[in-house]
Amino acid sequence: MPSGQRYWTVLDEDRLEPVPAADEFLRHVRFGRDQAESTTRTYAGAVALYLTWCGCTGRDWTTAAGRLGSFMFWLRHSPGDGSEVVAGAGSEPVRGPRRINTVLAGVREFLGHGTTLGTVPMFVLSQLYEIADDRDLPPEARGEGSGLRYFAKARHRAAERDEPVGRATDEEVLALLRACRNARDRFIVLLLARAGLRRSEAVGLRREDIHFVLDASGLGCRIPGSHLHVVRRDNDNGAWAKSRRSRAVPSTSCWCRLTTSTPSNGMPAARPATATSSW
Repeated sequence: MPSGQRYWTVLDEDRLEPVPAADEFLRHVRFGRDQAESTTRTYAGAVALYLTWCGCTGRDWTTAAGRLGSFMFWLRHSPGDGSEVVAGAGSEPVRGPRRINTVLAGVREFLGHGTTLGTVPMFVLSQLYEIADDRDLPPEARGEGSGLRYFAKARHRAAERDEPVGRATDEEVLALLRACRNARDRFIVLLLARAGLRRSEAVGLRREDIHFVLDASGLGCRIPGSHLHVVRRDNDNGAWAKSRRSRAVPSTSCWCRLTTSTPSNGMPAARPATATSSW
């Protein structure tokens, strides 16, 4: 794009040109919703698979939502290159439940956007969603109202195993810290392990975001205490904070000691800086 921003799209296999409906949707996601480039990549892959399935089965993509069960079976057993699904017991699935649900989420967004433009019939929404209520939710999640609350629930979803989150143990974090060769890498490990930053948030930090001083008013910041800022913006390395809202993360003395290392150790000095490049 002229602005330098990028997004992923879906190309027609024969003419190698953007598919109009898919391209319009992905531009809306990137520039209308201000979502990340990586989000358009995920959605583009989902839409490409859906359109490929519609082409293989001879279905109209605007009205094929009623057959998403067949689409899920195709996703599970087809590589997605237009080849037929080979019947037979014992074959390993090509995609797991989590990947299938990610594709379905992108397809629902794509078709839902089409209904707002009039390119997809409105009845498709009833094929994608059903009306559910909150009677099965725990009391803490129902809110203060006494009546039932209704919401749209996706009709098609692959069953995923309820597995615990694989959090790194203290021993594993210490092993990573010992393997780091400079202060910058140790600082990044601590950010991921103790500050709860996403990978894209950590590698998108800039020197101007680090306020490891007791009083940052001289830097134009009113937040008391030592902290760092997570800001959503475009970075040269492609890093992108998921949340649109900036937030401040309190720091500890351990982080501050790491940032006092000299630049020769690979860590930017803990002094006010005007550099705007990400690490």
